[in-house]
Amino acid sequence: MLFPKKIINCERFRLIIFYKSTHMKKLFQIVLVLSLAYITAFYTKDDKTNKKLFDFSSIFNFDFNISDWFEDDYGYKYNPDATLESLLSDGELYFAKDDYYVAIEYFKQAAEKDSLNADVNFLLAKTYQQMFNTELARKHYKKLLDLDSAFHTRAYMGLGEIAVSIAQFDTAKLFYSKVIERETNNFEAFLERGKIFLILNDTANALKDKEYAAYLKPSDYNLHYEIANLLFNKKNYTKTIDFYTKCLNLPEADRYSCFKFRAFSLYYLQKYSDAINDYQAAIDIDNTDSYMYYNIAICYDNLNNAEFAIKYYDLFTTSTKTFDTYYDYSIERIKVLKQ
Repeated sequence: MLFPKKIINCERFRLIIFYKSTHMKKLFQIVLVLSLAYITAFYTKDDKTNKKLFDFSSIFNFDFNISDWFEDDYGYKYNPDATLESLLSDGELYFAKDDYYVAIEYFKQAAEKDSLNADVNFLLAKTYQQMFNTELARKHYKKLLDLDSAFHTRAYMGLGEIAVSIAQFDTAKLFYSKVIERETNNFEAFLERGKIFLILNDTANALKDKEYAAYLKPSDYNLHYEIANLLFNKKNYTKTIDFYTKCLNLPEADRYSCFKFRAFSLYYLQKYSDAINDYQAAIDIDNTDSYMYYNIAICYDNLNNAEFAIKYYDLFTTSTKTFDTYYDYSIERIKVLKQ
């Protein structure tokens, strides 16, 4: 990533430097050149003492220009004859490489040629946003709203992202809502507005937006898993089971977690046999969590199956390394069930 352009303008001395943090050799060369320039600066005489004094300002009497050296190395070079298309193309090339401080120079030059061009304003807004210049980014996004309706969705999304970045969540929600008004199946808008509702502690509306986003993109495992967890916390166990089941049908699923939490939901719905099957599936994947045996024992206990309840209470007590209330309860239940 490039640091900001440094410009020194004094009389005949003009230096334009672009540098990267990883290019320490080039940075050393810059320091060396400037150091030598100061060392070789002209001496002047004091009018009263007639003594020579070191005059740093005289450095600017040098006819010294090394801008081309750095411009050629780091991309941007002002070309008054460049076409709008070539400027945008070159700028997008550097934008793709995260060289935003080079990209913005191309886009600014493009704006000099056509300040009302929608593509130019969008690229300026997007680049300024990446540079964390929210003021200028908002300026160009808002300008897009007056220029071309085809860019309204992207402008509102950009304005929403900026609002989030400065913690203006209610404003961000309004911008994402404007996108949804225009495009009722915009996945990103529903997803981002759902995040805002969560931040604002409006879980009900967050779930509505996230569930619709999941409907629009059924292959998004992380989204489905997040919704399942939110539903579980809201104690909506029927829908929780549905979303964990959808997660299990996706290739990247964390199958252990999905089986375990679906089993919890089944247990709370008193579907003990189905819960046992899911607990066992979780154990088959990872048998290091001894509490899975306790959970199975509880299910068998609720099914009045003393034999298997004792078996799994015993498995729990012999495998657990923590002697807590669950351990004490299991020991007590084994004694009761054996009577």
